[in-house]
Amino acid sequence: MIEKVPNPLAGKRGKTPEEIAQEPTPLVQIERFCQDFGNSNLWVKDEGARGSWKQRKALYVAHEVAERGVTKVVVITAGNAGSALAEQLKPQGVPVVAIVDPNMSSDIKHKLANTCYKLIEQDLTHRLEREQVIALAREKPDEVIWDVTEGCEASYEPIIDEVVAQCHGVDPEYIFCPFGQGEAYAGLAQGVQKRGMDSVIVCVRPNGRSALADKLDTSILPAYAKTYLNGQMEHGDMIIVVNDADIREAYEYAKQYIRCEPSSAIVFARPVREHFFYTRFNEDRNPPRPSVIINSGGE
Repeated sequence: MIEKVPNPLAGKRGKTPEEIAQEPTPLVQIERFCQDFGNSNLWVKDEGARGSWKQRKALYVAHEVAERGVTKVVVITAGNAGSALAEQLKPQGVPVVAIVDPNMSSDIKHKLANTCYKLIEQDLTHRLEREQVIALAREKPDEVIWDVTEGCEASYEPIIDEVVAQCHGVDPEYIFCPFGQGEAYAGLAQGVQKRGMDSVIVCVRPNGRSALADKLDTSILPAYAKTYLNGQMEHGDMIIVVNDADIREAYEYAKQYIRCEPSSAIVFARPVREHFFYTRFNEDRNPPRPSVIINSGGE
């Protein structure tokens, strides 16, 4: 049986934000939640302990910026990535330009406008090529601009290392995660494959543009993520699609237990709970292997 892992990010006096950001996020067991399903092997990987899992991408970018001599970063964002990048790169003096859909909620746009160097509203109906994204951000000809909308999948791989260590070397049966642009899933899948694990990753996404899970915008998918939506997932992984009614109910349910927003609470949607969380789906294991639900955090 896995022991409950205390929050390693609590009480870190004397450590810098960068040092804390490299600490493992906690894997916790919530007693009431487990009781709901008669399953003592449900665990929550709480990325919300340090804001959102986009902090991982931001830390990765901050390290690479110095190596690459980058003077400006630009990202197409649904919210959390832009905010995390701006906060992480501020001490280095590297400005972050956030490109957003004009239909994004005014609250998210307001937050991005306050944290990022510049906010650009752009029609994202059609995919923007990297050169177009960089051109939107460019103000001076000699700027070294890095478009980080794609290409940072590796920043999410350490989640798998942490989960295996926190499960004392036991590979989870299932790993549940939200699916927006697919970057985090790609990193998780790479981590599972590299370690030769047989864990199944279950992604949960909205059915189209969601007014509630507005951080999971699938309208700006990179090419590799589109293959996932067409059913070509990695080694038996799967996607579950839920509607706004499911997301609303999931948020009301999950916020009793964890700090979350609708976009992160989507992994607790009723179709997911009913099909995967009950003990009977693991009862052929003796003892049953853990299932890990990733709370991606956010506000």
